[in-house]
Amino acid sequence: MLFWFGELLNNCKNVLFQGSKAQQLLQGLQATGDESQQLQAAIEMCQLLVMGNEETLGGFPVKSVVPALVSLLFCCLFGH
Repeated sequence: MLFWFGELLNNCKNVLFQGSKAQQLLQGLQATGDESQQLQAAIEMCQLLVMGNEETLGGFPVKSVVPALVSLLFCCLFGH
């Protein structure tokens, strides 16, 4: 039972870390006028998503990240 509790605690820490990291990266994606920060945030977001799984991305803020990425792509394709 103690082993199970330790695993649960580790999973909770992973979800909280990934959630706060995702929020930081979301702010980077939304950094208007700072293309280098937007690019770095996009790269790190990609790495986070590629390396994640259903356990580590359980609290991922999809509803916030997708519009930010779409907006960023729209600006890149059609200018500012």
